[in-house]
Formats: sequence, C-alpha cells, structure tokens
Amino acid sequence: MGGTKYHKVIAQGSGLATVVDSLYAMDKLLFQDKRMTPGELAELLEGNFQSDELLGMTLKKKYGKFGNDIEEVDRFAEKVVKIFTDVIAEYNGDQYLYQFFPTVSTDRDFTTMGLYVGATPDGRKMGEQISENQSPTQGMDMAGLTALLNSVSKIPFELITGGPLNVRIHPGSVKGEGGLKNMAALFKTYMQKRGLQLQVNVVDSEMLRSAQADPKKYRNLCVRVTGYSAFFVEMGKKAQEELIARTEQNL
Repeated sequence: MGGTKYHKVIAQGSGLATVVDSLYAMDKLLFQDKRMTPGELAELLEGNFQSDELLGMTLKKKYGKFGNDIEEVDRFAEKVVKIFTDVIAEYNGDQYLYQFFPTVSTDRDFTTMGLYVGATPDGRKMGEQISENQSPTQGMDMAGLTALLNSVSKIPFELITGGPLNVRIHPGSVKGEGGLKNMAALFKTYMQKRGLQLQVNVVDSEMLRSAQADPKKYRNLCVRVTGYSAFFVEMGKKAQEELIARTEQNL
C-alpha cells in the first residue's frame, strides 16, 4: 500500500551537440589558431555576432561538427557527458530519499529551449534552437549515416539512462532485400559499439510535403517523432517542420 518505494528523478541534459560544437570551436578559435582572446569572443557572443557576421558564419559552416566522425570534435562528447554525470552522482546516495537518473535528451522542446539561450561559439545565434536529443546540430551531419553513428557511439552511454537519436533515412537506401540487410548490419554495428537508442523513420521529404498538401491521402502515414509515434497529418505544423528538417540520410 502507498505505491512504489523507489524515488527516481530524471535529470535531463539537453543540447549536447550544441555544447560539443561550441567547445570545439572555442578550442580551435582561441587556442589552436589564436584568432581572438576569450574576452573578444565573449563580446562577439554578447552582441549576437553583429560585430563580425562573417566570423559567425565561418563558425557555423566551416568548423567541424559533431556527427561527422571527426575525432577532434567527437572527443568533447565523452568529456561533456562525464562532467554532467559526475555532478549528478554527487547528489545520489543512501542518504538521499530521491535518486537522480541522468539522460541526454530534449524530447520535442529543443526549439523552445533555444529561445532562452544566448549566442553560442558554434555560430548559433541568440534564440535559435539548440541541438535535439542526441542528434547532431540540425543540418550539420553531412558525412553520411555511418559517420553519424560513429560519432554518437562515442557518447559514454553506460553513464546515462537513455535519450533518443533520431534518424531519417531515404526509402531508396533500404529498397529491396539488400537494402534491408545493409540497414540491419549498420544498426547492429552501432549497437555493438555500445550505441543505445535509435528512432528511425524511412521516409523522404517529398512524401512528407505531399502529406502536408493533401492530408486525406496520407491519413495512415505514421512517423516516429521522438520516443513516440504519431500520424503525421495529425501533428502540428511546427512538429511536422521539425521532422522534415532532419537530415535525410543515405546508407
């Protein structure tokens, strides 16, 4: 009587790729290339890149990003997660009634979260969305699905309870028995490298746009959002656009 004896609270770490990309940008900009001082970078961010728009675009478009299997970028993922979980661990123990379970996730709130975050060294401007869940910064995973999974597998998943990695695959990549075998092999390898959770959609942008234009024709189109599935045409426009904006991967 009285319910569970366990008292667990999820401690949500959000914007992992935004942090990783920003740390790499700082390392390269301030210490490797010595292009500016920490104080000058702070002023640039406080001014939302208005004093040097070109540098802001360079940071966003030309610097390495998490999700492309670049070791000097990806190494920050492990560092960030370890720091986060070490802090959480300090507040767990038999002396506390509640125990905290760390996770790396945003659910669908990454756009709203970004409204309260200032400009970041990865080139992201004030108020723009942060990276979602365990995924790379939107549109920055340009080296293919294998590279994406290689990067994410470097997260020390044994330290966290979960959180989704959202992946959208073009249907042509998994067409036929050979395509399915390739996809299965890729995902199996990811799990063997201690990957954790995949949320997969096999659908292209053309179909999703068609569903927006003619909802009645696509009533049964079910998509994986993040941790749950939904009929695409019943989703709000904002949620639909967020799904369409995910990088369309090919095997």
